[in-house]
Order: sequence, then C-alpha cells, then structure tokens
Amino acid sequence: MPLLESHGTEIIVADLDTDIREGDAGLRTIVVRFPSTEAARGFYESDEYGAIRHFRTDNSTGTLVICDGLD
Repeated sequence: MPLLESHGTEIIVADLDTDIREGDAGLRTIVVRFPSTEAARGFYESDEYGAIRHFRTDNSTGTLVICDGLD
C-alpha cells in the first residue's frame, strides 16, 4: 500500500469475492486509479515495484493491465 500511495493511486475496487457473470476472471478484482497512464507505467517500470513484482507473478494467475479511464 505505501508503494501504491507514493505513486498517487486510489483503490477503486477491492473485491475478494467476485461475482462472475460472463467471461473469465479471477476470484479477486482490484482496480487502482493512477493520476495518468504515464504514472501507471512509471509505477510498473519503477525499481521499487520491480523488486517486489515476483510476489504477484509467483502467486497470481491474474492479469495486470494498464488502460485509459473515461473522462
């Protein structure tokens, strides 16, 4: 959490019991808002996240995506 907060994020959704109705999804859904797409890419490419990325990739079958929000 402190690393996310240091990149100006806001957690929009953190659902540990996702009610999947269509398509494929994991059992958990987490949506995080960054100030900009560039900020999200900066977080992902940061040395700080790089040092802990393996915790997510080693323990998750989920997908991480960066996309633009709606204005």
